[in-house]
Amino acid sequence: MKKPKKFILNLYEILEDPNLQYLIYWVDNGQAFSFQRNSEFQTRILQQYFRTSNVHSFLRQLCLYGFKMRKNDRNNKEYYHQNFKKGKFKDLFKIKRGKQINQISEQQFSTSDLIEQNTILQEKLKCLQEQQQIIQQQLRIQYKIQLLIAQKIGKMVDVFLALKEFHENESQLRFKYNFLTVLFGYKPSMEYLQETFKDMNSPMPEFLFSPNVFPFI
Repeated sequence: MKKPKKFILNLYEILEDPNLQYLIYWVDNGQAFSFQRNSEFQTRILQQYFRTSNVHSFLRQLCLYGFKMRKNDRNNKEYYHQNFKKGKFKDLFKIKRGKQINQISEQQFSTSDLIEQNTILQEKLKCLQEQQQIIQQQLRIQYKIQLLIAQKIGKMVDVFLALKEFHENESQLRFKYNFLTVLFGYKPSMEYLQETFKDMNSPMPEFLFSPNVFPFI
């Protein structure tokens, strides 16, 4: 009895393995198959069974063996061959590997994948741009918070220096104590900061990102 080619046999046995059906699976009542394009498919399927981690290398092999690609109603890619069907193991030996890829078939595989990759890259770029805008907004907010803190400390230092030559009565001692509390362990009033920044339309709660330039707690 003739045996199927190793690539075809591996592919068929993988599709028949119920433990792998979340990664690669029969569709259209076993007339075609599809697979998940993710890192787990590359490591658990491609590397383990086909000694590659490159999806394009896998697709090239499919094309060499005469598989064709189509898209279903949900725009998912499906791969099929007239002699590669669920329950038709005896027909697998009919599938032969061509010496070269049909130019039209290769273009069908590669062009579709390039378009998909380009779409994914554009989505990632858009996400990175949005994150960059958020970071820039947060930096502006943090700068203004730092400036507010510095101004508040500066005013208290000026007042303290102005009073240092006077006799320290009870109220002056209380003032110095409050000043040192601000300098070494006081966080500015959240109500005051909220009032200051309420018109900034921050995308995140800015007070959670207040910088610790001084040893505030």
